[in-house]
Amino acid sequence: MLKTISAGFLKALKVKRLESELPFATRYFAQLLSLGIGPEEALKKISEMNFGELSTALLGVIQQFKKGSSLEKAFSISQKEIGSKNYDRFVSIVLQTCRIGVTGESSELALRLARHFIEEKKSQYQEFASKSSLLSMLVVTLTALLPAVLAFIIAFTGTFSQTPALIYAIFLVLLPLLSLLMFAKMKTIQPD
Repeated sequence: MLKTISAGFLKALKVKRLESELPFATRYFAQLLSLGIGPEEALKKISEMNFGELSTALLGVIQQFKKGSSLEKAFSISQKEIGSKNYDRFVSIVLQTCRIGVTGESSELALRLARHFIEEKKSQYQEFASKSSLLSMLVVTLTALLPAVLAFIIAFTGTFSQTPALIYAIFLVLLPLLSLLMFAKMKTIQPD
C-alpha cells in the first residue's frame, strides 16, 4: 500500500513539473511555427531544450515516431502515461497543427493556448499567496503565541506542575512537529 501511495505521489509530482513547463514550451512551439518550422521539427527542438519532464515525454514521443509509429499513436501512449488535461490540450494543438500545416492560424492557436496556460499559472500563484498568508499566520501563532500562553498558564496557575514531562513534550516535540507540518502543507500547495 505504501508503494502505491508513493508511486501516486511521484506521478503527481512529475505531472506538476511537466505542467509547470507547458506555458513556456507552448509559447516556444508557437514561435517556431511562426518562423515556418514544421510541427515535428518544433517538437524535436523542444525535446532538446531543458523543459524537464515535458522534454522527456516529447523525446519518448519522437522516438516512437522514428520507429514507425504514427504521431497520434505515440502521443496517445504518452497521454495515457502522463494523465494531464493540460498536456492533452498541448497534444491536441500539436496534432491539429500537423493536420492543417504551418500557417498563421496554427501559430495563433498555439500562442492562445500558451497565454491560457500562463493565466492559469497566475491564478495558481494568487491562490497560493492567499493560502500561504493564512498558513504563515498559523505558523506564527503556533511558534510564538501558543508557547507564550502555555508558559503563562504554567507559571501562574501551576497547571501541569505535576507532569513536567508533558510540558517538555509540548515544547520540544508537539510544537515543532506542528510547525513542520504547516511548512510541509505550504510546500504541497505551492505551484511550480
